[in-house]
Amino acid sequence: MQSAIIQTKQLNYRYSTKGDKPPIIKLLDLNIKEGDFTIIMGKSGSGKSTLLYLLSGLDQPSEGNVFFQNEPLGTFSEDKRTLVRRRSMGFVFQNSNLVPNLSLLENVLIAAYINPVDRKAIKKKALDLFKEFSVEQQMHQLPAEVSGGEQQRCAIIRAIINQPKVLFADEPTGSLNFHSSEQVLSAFHRLHTSGQSIVMVTHDIRAACMGNRILFFRDGDVVDEFHFNKEMELKKREKELTNWLLNQGW
Repeated sequence: MQSAIIQTKQLNYRYSTKGDKPPIIKLLDLNIKEGDFTIIMGKSGSGKSTLLYLLSGLDQPSEGNVFFQNEPLGTFSEDKRTLVRRRSMGFVFQNSNLVPNLSLLENVLIAAYINPVDRKAIKKKALDLFKEFSVEQQMHQLPAEVSGGEQQRCAIIRAIINQPKVLFADEPTGSLNFHSSEQVLSAFHRLHTSGQSIVMVTHDIRAACMGNRILFFRDGDVVDEFHFNKEMELKKREKELTNWLLNQGW
């Protein structure tokens, strides 16, 4: 039986500290299972990204708490939360956010070196990951010299180089063309197949079909969820998910 790697209890979040506006997140109780590829969907402005930032400790709730491996993130100092994120979480955003004057390989290594690591071993691991993600030919180039898909695959390598317990992704294919999106989604699929826990926010139905659990977020709460049959082919997944989303008012 899967255990919950992240839990929320009575989670509230308000943009206004005065309490004069309704919360974006409302008394949310949620479990994220270890090993799941959890997708968060909903209309624009529903608070999906805010929820992702709360789950990962990038933002702090107004009330309630987020538990990561049974530890309450809200009680940690900012330094301790930063340490947890460095050692146990990986992040991929819509833009790759690579350092422009560093090569792709240097971008990955600098993320690894912030933790106490065997530098020789971590460099070998980075090289192996560049080969696995089919960007080994580009690893000595600057971000501006490669395609958006290659930048994003490098961003994924950077996010997983420290073997995170959870990989968080916020619209990782949102700025990519179809071909680049397919390459990035294939990378996420391989990671999940290998056992990586992933939480992804997306509007893209094809991207959502890579997951195994879809959460629909509306009015500050998860109002329903959808689970795929593991054996279901992609086209059938897309059709069933589309129908389910339309029933949710997507």
